[in-house]
Amino acid sequence: MLLMKWVKQLSAECNLPEWMRGALRELMLYELVRSYFNQPFNRYGWVILSERDGKQIDYYSEESIKLGYACSLVAKLILISENQPYYTEHDDYLAVAMLDLVASQPMSVFEEWLTFAEGRLRVVLELRLTKFIEEAKKAKGEQAHFYRRRMEERQNALAEEIEIADDYDSDDEVLEDEDLDFASDTEDAAVTPDDVDDTVAQEQLEVAPDAVKDVIAEDPAEAAQAEVSVAAQEPAEAAQAEVSVVAQEHIDAATTSTFL
Repeated sequence: MLLMKWVKQLSAECNLPEWMRGALRELMLYELVRSYFNQPFNRYGWVILSERDGKQIDYYSEESIKLGYACSLVAKLILISENQPYYTEHDDYLAVAMLDLVASQPMSVFEEWLTFAEGRLRVVLELRLTKFIEEAKKAKGEQAHFYRRRMEERQNALAEEIEIADDYDSDDEVLEDEDLDFASDTEDAAVTPDDVDDTVAQEQLEVAPDAVKDVIAEDPAEAAQAEVSVAAQEPAEAAQAEVSVVAQEHIDAATTSTFL
């Protein structure tokens, strides 16, 4: 939509004055885009011509480029003009007036105007622009209303499209769905506390000494005590066996020495 989505987002963030509305606001937003991206001319001219010509628009015709230059010049003029309320009041006629302005001057004139300082630009442009606005009020009201209706339809359609996109891309909804799926999967795979206790008990039974196994089936507390007792007995028995072996070796050595 000729950068309208980007311009719509920019409109909410750039803090243009409240008196800039309708076509005037769109014109200024496209001039900001032109300046930021260093475009050769203001693309709002494409918006105006696309409403008039539809799919037959020639984006790089001389008229299109001159209209883009005119949009940049008018945007600059309105910012420095002392008659800003006038342009707000006659916003509906701005597109028609710029088309007439473009038709009245050759390309070289617009290229020259783009180099003018603010004071000189006001002198050469403001009288011409207001003249075409007044002529449009008298003789081209229907054409001006056409552009007004098309602008309103364009902005309403864009607002609805952005609202639908925001609803579709909502992070909250995505997270909610993911949480529900995760909870469902977790619930299906979950093990109840009773199952956990039985599983742990079975594992302990498989690795427990024989002296403990019989007790586990009767009382877990007694099983734990029995396991401790077995663990304590095993080192003592090992130590006793080692002492017996050492003593036996001394006895054998003494006996051998006696006989010798």
